[in-house]
Amino acid sequence: AKCHLYMDRVREELNYFASQGNSGVAVPFAYLAKRVDAELKIRLYGEPGSEHGTDESATATLKEIADSGAGRHNVDVEAHYKLGLIEISRARDNGELHMLWNEDDIITQEEDALVKARTYFRAAIQHAPPASFNLTKNILRCLALVSGPKAGSEPGLATSALIHISVGGSSRSIVRDALGREQDEFRVFDDELLDHNAKVDAVGQLLKSSAHLIPRNWNISTMASCPTGEVLVTSLHISVSYGEKVAEISTTCIFPASTANHSNGSPYGIHADILTPLDRIIERSQRQLHGMTEEVQNKQYDEELSRRTWWNERHSIDEELQSLLEFAEKTYFSKSDVKQRLIPNELFASEERDGSSFDDDSSECSDFGPGNLSSKFEAAECEHSKSVSSLVDDFDRETERSNLTMLTVAVIKSKLSSYLTEKNLRKMRKSELIDLLLSEMENSHSRKKIERAAPISATCRHGASAVSAKSPPKCSYEMDGRNLGEPCTVLVLDEHLLRFPFESMDMLTNITITRVPSLPFVLATLSETKSLHSIATPMVDPRKVKYVLDPESNLSESASTLGPALKSIASKGGLEWEGVVGQIPSSEFMSHALSEEKGLYLYCGHGGGEQAFSRSQIEEFIGGRDDGIRGCRASIVLMGCSSGKLKSVNTPKENPYDHIHTMHYEPEGIALTYLYAGAPCVVGNLWDVTDRDIDRYCLTLMEDFLQYQGDDFCPKVSSSLAKCVASARRACKLRFIVGSAPVCYGLPVVCSPFSLDS
Repeated sequence: AKCHLYMDRVREELNYFASQGNSGVAVPFAYLAKRVDAELKIRLYGEPGSEHGTDESATATLKEIADSGAGRHNVDVEAHYKLGLIEISRARDNGELHMLWNEDDIITQEEDALVKARTYFRAAIQHAPPASFNLTKNILRCLALVSGPKAGSEPGLATSALIHISVGGSSRSIVRDALGREQDEFRVFDDELLDHNAKVDAVGQLLKSSAHLIPRNWNISTMASCPTGEVLVTSLHISVSYGEKVAEISTTCIFPASTANHSNGSPYGIHADILTPLDRIIERSQRQLHGMTEEVQNKQYDEELSRRTWWNERHSIDEELQSLLEFAEKTYFSKSDVKQRLIPNELFASEERDGSSFDDDSSECSDFGPGNLSSKFEAAECEHSKSVSSLVDDFDRETERSNLTMLTVAVIKSKLSSYLTEKNLRKMRKSELIDLLLSEMENSHSRKKIERAAPISATCRHGASAVSAKSPPKCSYEMDGRNLGEPCTVLVLDEHLLRFPFESMDMLTNITITRVPSLPFVLATLSETKSLHSIATPMVDPRKVKYVLDPESNLSESASTLGPALKSIASKGGLEWEGVVGQIPSSEFMSHALSEEKGLYLYCGHGGGEQAFSRSQIEEFIGGRDDGIRGCRASIVLMGCSSGKLKSVNTPKENPYDHIHTMHYEPEGIALTYLYAGAPCVVGNLWDVTDRDIDRYCLTLMEDFLQYQGDDFCPKVSSSLAKCVASARRACKLRFIVGSAPVCYGLPVVCSPFSLDS
């Protein structure tokens, strides 16, 4: 096979000469031999750090290859790339790399390792293939690594752009090619008409201009693992400066916690410490669940010893995953600079203070069912109202002043912008800004205290005179687009990190988290929604829910549980949802369910529902509308095993979890296919789960998200679907191996209020 590869390269050389009009000119055999020799050497060379990588003669060979081919072939690109890796190793050993990320970059000598590494990576990227290729991803991330957090004329912008370009190239290209537009959010990242520098500049400008579209309480956090073991985390969120929205961009580097290197080609860093242990845990769970049909399940429940043994294994797996999540947070993600990129304090301070709101004893949740979910939720809400009422009694000005003193001037101005829109803050000192903000906060507190004294609950439930009978009730989130609900972090994860359940780390447990394959999916969905409606926030209309249960007719217990429960949830609001139970839905049903504006499609069955509607059928929605907007307008909830799992098409069957060296194509799955087609939000499971636990989760999720109050159906809670995905984990007996599986792709859609008369 390798010989065929090398001879193909020779044919490429001949074709190149022929394309230059030299078909009649004899190609010197010595030249072809030199090219084949270069191929052999680059393949047999091994990675830096191996027995070949540290040898001076190997370095000399790489330099010879890099200088010989005029950059026309991947072998020349690889040679420059591997030379850059050698210099990164030197920079790590002599401390330059840590200084670059932990202190000011004071290295100016041209012979230092970082400067050489930048030179090699820049030479490699000039002739590299598209960003969807593994080689190009690695070059981009290594170039970002050696550039540091302050590189460029606009500090940090170029580094962040490199990281964004390196993640999600295949996903972008699928949508870009299907839409066929000359210019849009998907094309700028991979525009073949731009050279590397122009492309980085264009993406940097897109990051800056995204401030006009991205809500102020969202944080876009992109994480990419370098081939050298480091993880780069770049954050994009919006602040307000002098009345204008500004994109705040910052990047940090997580260095490998493990001391092991990759001298023998084995995983290292976050791969060895977190991802490989995760894969083993999931593989262990998959083995236990393999072949677990209802018949086998019922038999095991009839035998007490086997039932106890089976559950002991499940709890052991659950505890092992919990320990891994705690280790990952403590070792890699709890440091202040990393945490600030994931959940910026200026956005999430209040969320962290309320972190215990979803903590429930699993024993209390184990008997959740359609009959008692609502009462439990209302009781919790009543207790919450009492606690809030006690919190608004007094305003402690000195405590608030002490808290504000710890913030930066920019953050204080940002907080003031929520109270004042026109006042000029430019010439005010920090102490003056704090005094002004304290006054506004105290006034706001007084208003809330007065409002608490009024019988608001009676007004909302019974339509008292405080609100006109013809006026819709005021919901807890604004509908003019200024306040789009709770703060949210959107994770953009690379091809390795996307399989880890970050959402279940303790620091993120109660945070609204979603995932997208690349930043353009955020911008495109917001833009499409804004063009169709007055605001950019995607919504779900509870009158437009459709569901498919057990289409293969082999999950009778789930169907008999979920069917009546869903009807009960709908009937509480006087609604009737259309559903198909125990049979494959028609293409017409599915097309209508997916294309309905503000719709919600729920699937409960095996996998991601491909038997109900194939991926190829879903992909037809990408360019299916005449107005250029993608055709899937409904949000999607897929409650089947591994419905949210993303997998590379060339993953080996023998060792499916050895991703680090075998993944040649970006992971894909039906959840991403729905996102490609335009779905604002897709909920799916990262791995296989047990039906009873996930059924409890599904009912909790639906009732939390679609609970309404009052005659005009204002949402009872303002939480997004993504926030409800997090809070519904409380319903699972196995909090981690089942509760951590559901994740939310896309954007945090919210439930829209409506009037029954409308």
